[in-house]
Amino acid sequence: MANTADRAYGLTILSPIAPGLTADGVPHDLAIRRELLALDTLAESPFAEMPTTHLARWVVIGSLPYEGIPAIVDSLATKYLLFTSNFDGALDEYLEMMRTRMPDAVTRIWSHCLAFPGVDNRGTFANYMKKCQVETSFFFGAYTKYTLDDVLRALDAQRRMAAFIADHQDRQSSPAELQRAFGELVSTLASAPTPRPGTI
Repeated sequence: MANTADRAYGLTILSPIAPGLTADGVPHDLAIRRELLALDTLAESPFAEMPTTHLARWVVIGSLPYEGIPAIVDSLATKYLLFTSNFDGALDEYLEMMRTRMPDAVTRIWSHCLAFPGVDNRGTFANYMKKCQVETSFFFGAYTKYTLDDVLRALDAQRRMAAFIADHQDRQSSPAELQRAFGELVSTLASAPTPRPGTI
């Protein structure tokens, strides 16, 4: 099925950027670039509030590359904002999370795109995003069978195991002491909360 692989969804949205200048006299594509540069990252990223997002990115497409003869020179009538995201679950739920959990970032970025309706109305927002959606016909994800929580917990286990090995490799621990310490690590992993996105 298009756009999906196992339990993961591959979203591709291509939104035309408004022509002309902002009220501050800045081209809209440059305004988007500035907004993207100003976004927080890691645990402070707006996507940290989106608990199903594996990967997301924005790209401003200003022109198409020309590869030389015999290729034909392609030109765009407008510049575009490309947004891609890999996430767990259904599209409608994800779009609603974008609208309600990161409305400021969504508004600051997409307000420079043609016909963006804002985030006040669930239906018009979802319809706009779906109208700009491009079918992901060959979606490949590194771990499409696992949820974001599964991946975060696996990364946390990997990090803790590496620290355990580094901490014990030079010790003269007896087998019993090493076994006890490893048992404590296993218990810690079993009870540890899932790490917050962006912290690993």
